Amino acid sequence: MNTELIRRCELLVNNRKAIQSAFKWDSETLSLAGSSFYVGLDMEADTEKLKACENILKRKAGIFSEYRGNLKMPFLCKMAIAEDPERYFEEIDSIVKQMKALKWIETSYKVMAAITLHDYLTMDQMPAAINKMVALYQGMKANHPWITSGEDVPFAAILAASEIDTETLNNEME
Repeated sequence: MNTELIRRCELLVNNRKAIQSAFKWDSETLSLAGSSFYVGLDMEADTEKLKACENILKRKAGIFSEYRGNLKMPFLCKMAIAEDPERYFEEIDSIVKQMKALKWIETSYKVMAAITLHDYLTMDQMPAAINKMVALYQGMKANHPWITSGEDVPFAAILAASEIDTETLNNEME
């Protein structure tokens, strides 16, 4: 068997054990997601940093916040690899708050979209990117009202991060 594959499988198992021991009450599925995140980066999970990020999350986000729901572990992982986890949270939260035009969309989809935009763009590019994302989502909704939902917002964010104009993207989607 491929030694690289064995090494990565062992890394996944070790990361899962470490995350599960640090976050005993969290979902096993989300622990596996966090473990996979670190395997994708070829890193061992830093549970101390994850715990520090969880403390930031507890201070900055309400108990019923989407940041503390099903997105908690993936979001903690993103925070943990950030240079400044607290600033990372504040920037993502700021991006989510700028999505006022998507007021009926579930917040978890806005958080995923914000993370995507943050990964590919600078903060000064956000207002234009958010406007483009909203326009793309509205174009999807106008063309396919019965099958377009909040789940499509992160997809619109991926497209908005591209340099292709909105009209071309809407035409290409069709």
